[in-house]
Amino acid sequence: MREDNDLKVTIRHDDYRIGLFGVLFLVLLVCAFWKWILLGVGVVWAVLTVLFLAGWWRAEMRGRAEEQAALSRRADEQHRWVFQGNPKGYFGHDWSYDDEGHKP
Repeated sequence: MREDNDLKVTIRHDDYRIGLFGVLFLVLLVCAFWKWILLGVGVVWAVLTVLFLAGWWRAEMRGRAEEQAALSRRADEQHRWVFQGNPKGYFGHDWSYDDEGHKP
């Protein structure tokens, strides 16, 4: 059996240098190309905003079309009642008189 002392992990200082140089390289890249990075972020933001607004506009127009269709169906129903001589065509569904104008 092994003891815990046999499983020691040694970390060399060279490993830290690689990470340090990597971070330094990234910082230098950001400093060198910050205008392009900012431009790219702005373009992505603008495209996402346009896509969001297009989806919102489509949903809004679909809702308005559904409201218009419901209103048109109701108007068609009332027109049919008027042409049939039914008072509901003038007064709506709440009209509670019979065809001769008497309350039931």
